[in-house]
Order: sequence, then C-alpha cells, then structure tokens
Amino acid sequence: MSKLKEEGTVSAEDLKESVLYAAQESRASDIHIDPGPDSMIIRLRIDGVLEFIGDRPIIDYENFVSHLKVISNLDITQHTIPQEGHFVWAASEGVKDGEKIKRRVLDIRCSFFPTVYGEAVVMRILNRTDLLISLKDLGFSEEKDFKAVKKMIHKTHGMVLVTGPANAGKTTTLYSILKELSGDNVNIMTIEDPVEYYMERVRQSQIVPHQGYTYEVGIKSVLRQDPDVIMIGEIRDLETAENSIRVSLTGRMVLSTLHSNTSVGAVSRLLDMNVERDLVAYALSGVIGQRLVRKVCTNCRTSYTPSPDVLKILNMDPSETFFKGEGCKECLDSGFYGRSVLFEILNIDEDIRALILNKASASEIEKLAIEKGLKTIREDGIQKIRAGITSPEEVIRATA
Repeated sequence: MSKLKEEGTVSAEDLKESVLYAAQESRASDIHIDPGPDSMIIRLRIDGVLEFIGDRPIIDYENFVSHLKVISNLDITQHTIPQEGHFVWAASEGVKDGEKIKRRVLDIRCSFFPTVYGEAVVMRILNRTDLLISLKDLGFSEEKDFKAVKKMIHKTHGMVLVTGPANAGKTTTLYSILKELSGDNVNIMTIEDPVEYYMERVRQSQIVPHQGYTYEVGIKSVLRQDPDVIMIGEIRDLETAENSIRVSLTGRMVLSTLHSNTSVGAVSRLLDMNVERDLVAYALSGVIGQRLVRKVCTNCRTSYTPSPDVLKILNMDPSETFFKGEGCKECLDSGFYGRSVLFEILNIDEDIRALILNKASASEIEKLAIEKGLKTIREDGIQKIRAGITSPEEVIRATA
C-alpha cells in the first residue's frame, strides 16, 4: 500500500500533492479525508474498497480544507452546508521503482460535508487522458451477451437502462455504448451531472440545478436539437422518468441509469415511481444490470480450494479450479488488481411486455426471462470464477 511520505505538519499545498500522488500510484478512484478530535484520517478507494494510508495532525486540517476550496472556486467562509466543486491537477512526471510515471491531467471533483469535527472531504478522480472502453472490451463472458446488448442499443427508438447500486460502473457502460453508437451520421446528445468524460462527435451538456437547468429542462429542450440518441445521466424521479420515456416514444433512442438491484427490478422501480404501466411496457427496450468485482492479481495468482460454505452458496464443486491472489507489490498486497463487470441482460420482448401490461409480479417476469435465457448477475460471476478472472468470495461479496 502506498503511504504518505511526509511526517509531521506540512503545508496545505504539499499535503494535497502528497495525497494526490499516493492516489495516482495506488490506482485510487476516490480520496476520503475525515477529521477527528486529534487527527485527520486519509483513505483511498482502490478497486472499490477503502484502504487506510495515513493520518495527519488535526492542526493541518483547516488550512488544507480552505486550500482545496480556493482551488475549487468555493466559499471558504461557509462551513455548515455541503459544497461541491472541482479543480484540475496536472501531475508532473515522477519516478516509481526506477521507471518514469507518465504525466497525467486529472479532473478532481471535491465534495465537502459538515460533520461534528469539521468538514469531511471526498475527492473523486477522473482521468481526462484515459481511453474510453469499447463496448466489446467491457468484459462480457460470452459473445452472445455482447451481441444482445449491441442489438438492443442499435434500435432506432426506445429506452435502454443500465442498473445497479452506486459505484457499479453504470456510467462507464453508458459511455461505452455512446462510443459504439457515435459517428458522422448520428446526432448524440447528453444531459449529465456532471460530465465525466469528454467525447468527440457527442454534444455533451451538464445540468446546473441552482441556475434552473435541471434534467427536466434539458429533456424538454433537447428535442429542438434534432437528436438521434439522448443519454440522460440518471433517472431520479417521476418527472425525469416520464419525460425520458415520452422522448423515447417519439422515435429516439434514450439511454440512462437507474438504481435497482436487478435488471427485472428496473421495471418495478419505474412502476414504484408511478410511471404509467403502458409507458414502461412500450418504451423499454432492455435493461443491463451490473456489478463490479475485483480481478485476481495475475502476478501472484495461486490455486486454492474455497470453504465448503462458499461452495454451497455458489453451488460449485470442490473439484473445480479456483484462484486467489496471495498479495504482492504489484497489487499492493491486496491480491486483486483492477475490476471486471458482472452483467445481467434483460431483453424486453413481446412476452415480457405482455406480463408488464398484465400486472405480473417481478418474480413472474424474472421467471419467464430466465426461461428465455436470462443469465443472472451471480451466474455471470460464476462464469468469471471458472475463467480465473475473480474469486468465489469476491462474487459473493458483490452479489449478496
């Protein structure tokens, strides 16, 4: 694990640089800094898991928070309400293990939240220079899964939802779909909060709620731009859901995300928002449910036999081959390096549509979908275990 190098009190600028370099070396997606009575605790989210990397005397904290607010263009006099901002950090080239670290330009999104000991800070790291992942490279277990998604998104109209809990990689999947669809002969427009990656041939727009530019305003206005494909960052409420669905029924393909535990659960979620049942049935083309799992480090991978309880949960045989990482310098002693996606792809065909219209329960819809070949997220996880990509314990953690 990469540790902070400075000891004792340091300047706010030096502490910021130290934390960001530690995050860059550790492949972290987020930096968490929490004030306490005597010290501030610094943790990094690496491959989806928070890891402690160090602490600092609390005397450093107020100046550090003020420094972050200044470079994020926020109000340094306000400490009692949440604030959000961002700044750009250009990492200079350094040296790690005798090799040069490539210069990177990172967008740092900062969130400040008041707590009893001061403002907690979370910094989300977005790398402008990272290449977007192609749809084919997202990590589908089978070619037929990739073809099912491709067929779903290449329709001229309808709605495709990407579902899952927070930090399940939904936005990355949406961008991969946009990359697949982009070209000179298609007008793609997005309404996002915030814009996380910049894409060529895509007209991206970021909502500004405090100025009256909300998802609802954007959705109502975007049709005047003659779009073929519209990506809406997230469906959060009834108005956004209904407006998005009505746009999809006008002959546009609409893509969005929704918080739901399963692909079938997305149907129930929309109905729970009080979206009209016939709108859901006729607008929805498909749902991509997903989770992220950590990948076993290939540098320290070793075979082993999981416990009987783990095998029972997954209904797997002990004679099969399983892998885990023992921990090494490459994976920061975690046994994991990088993440992969577990998918569950629901195609809304005429039979599923009829069940929705006839007020069938989620379990009835899921039963029919499985009969038609739906592979659940856990079943996809089992395939990735057998492929040596991840471990049984990791699949259970992600699909519990």
